[in-house]
Order: sequence, then C-alpha cells, then structure tokens
Amino acid sequence: MTATRYDKMRYYCLGFAFMDPDTVLLVRKDRGIHPGMINGYGGKVEYNESPFGSMVREFQEETGIVTKIDDWKTSAFLTSSGGHPDPWWVYVFRTMVGKSVEVPVTSDAGDPCVMSIDDVVKGSFKHPNNSAPWTAKGEPMFAPHVRSMILLCRDQLLYGEEHTTKVTIQHQYNG
Repeated sequence: MTATRYDKMRYYCLGFAFMDPDTVLLVRKDRGIHPGMINGYGGKVEYNESPFGSMVREFQEETGIVTKIDDWKTSAFLTSSGGHPDPWWVYVFRTMVGKSVEVPVTSDAGDPCVMSIDDVVKGSFKHPNNSAPWTAKGEPMFAPHVRSMILLCRDQLLYGEEHTTKVTIQHQYNG
C-alpha cells in the first residue's frame, strides 16, 4: 500500500535490525514519538512511498547502513482503534544485518545501542558510558509495545515464520 495525500490515516514504519538472533540494533530516540525511550528505527511513510521503501530510506538516514527492500520482512501491523482523532498504521519490519555491520556512533534519531535479547526480556540495559540503567527520567525504558515486537521479530527469525500479526492498540479517547 502506498500512502496518498487524501488518506486521513497516518502511516509509519518501524524496523528491528538483528545482528544475530540474540542481538538487536536499537536507538534511544532523541525526538519524535516517545523521545528518551528505546525503540527500533523508522518514521513516516512519505506520500507515494511504499512502506518497504520508507523502511529502507529511514534506516539508511538514521544509521548510515544501506539495505534493500528485499532485506526487510513484514512482522506485524500496529493500528489505532476506531474513533482516534489521528488514526495511524505502523508497519513493523525485521531484517538481519549480521555481526560485521558497523554500528553507528551517533544518529539523527538518537543514541544507537546494541542490546541482547536477554536484556530485552529483563528490561534492563546499562548505558555504555556509565553504570546507570538507561531510562528516561524514571519513565519506562522501552517505547510501548517495543519489547513484544522485538521478541516477535526474533521468533520469526529463529523459526522461519513468515506470517504477520495484526495488533490493534486500544487508546482511551474522550473526544
């Protein structure tokens, strides 16, 4: 599906790049949705751009790592619930970049980090520059649903699952 200017729906892509099945490249976002929290790479699907094309573009802009459309596999869809004033749709992707990929030192999106699946499960991670947990002023470390999406993507990598999962996020909207 390609986003058009006449859609009221907002389309986004979110990608998880695995270095191996037990290690994922993530970012602590500086701006945008959920700043200060750990998330995958991604952003807005531009007008007349495919979700896959958007994922390739966003990942390169934010990491400097070049991928191709065929490198990304769809893992899930996240959608807002009916009645939301700004409806949105997120395409969740996964890719295997390998252990030899050069991890960016900095990014326009935020601070890159390499995280083990064990740390994702535990919800704990130490910032590379100090021993304090990497949290945003006492807020949850991960953006909403990110841990479950990482684990879903990892399971799909390990077990060869090529199916996708649709997840509807229920928002309290008191219009």
